[in-house]
Amino acid sequence: MEHSVWFTGYADEYSRSRPSDNSAYAKLLLVDSTERERGIKEIILALQQSLISTIPDIDAVVEQGGFDKLLAIATGGSGFQVELSGPDLNLLYEKAIEVRDVLQDDPDIYKARSM
Repeated sequence: MEHSVWFTGYADEYSRSRPSDNSAYAKLLLVDSTERERGIKEIILALQQSLISTIPDIDAVVEQGGFDKLLAIATGGSGFQVELSGPDLNLLYEKAIEVRDVLQDDPDIYKARSM
């Protein structure tokens, strides 16, 4: 992963004017597709399965979206966004940090960051 930005208290990039309790989302930028072994779809599927299987009571959506979706089409899948939601905002933030740390250890992901 090349880069990520996490936003807590919001459900998605379009809701920043409407805070959402117990929600967070992230935008992730992957290393260039020529420098990684897995494609964007494989990474999204693996992250989705990992989040759901390791974080209790989480509703996680991993997808390409918004401008990033158009950019991914043009660049062959260079990034994606992660959204987390759950009943406890403190636990959600803690788990967002854990997800970021796991992503930072992935050689196919250039950078991950939480906000």
